[in-house]
Amino acid sequence: MRVAIFEYKMRADADLDAYRELADRMNALVGSDERFGYVDQKEFTGSDGSKLFLEFFRDADGMRAWAENPDHREAQRRGREVFYEWYRVTVCDIAYERARP
Repeated sequence: MRVAIFEYKMRADADLDAYRELADRMNALVGSDERFGYVDQKEFTGSDGSKLFLEFFRDADGMRAWAENPDHREAQRRGREVFYEWYRVTVCDIAYERARP
């Protein structure tokens, strides 16, 4: 399994409704195409207003396909140019996972 850790802070003047609409559209797209191997996502908000978004994929090939998807690339561009004050993306392979019910 592979996880993308996306940390960001919105610009003070960002249109949050437009951002949510774009995010909802991207979430629907990534979850609707098996090529991406999308598994799950989680989102957290820091005390400073920054966000931490975790997105889980079955493997590197699926994550790469998602990263290169033209609609997703356009959403990334809009994020950089319109919505984010700053952002950082970290990608990790999960070497070990243990869960308890």
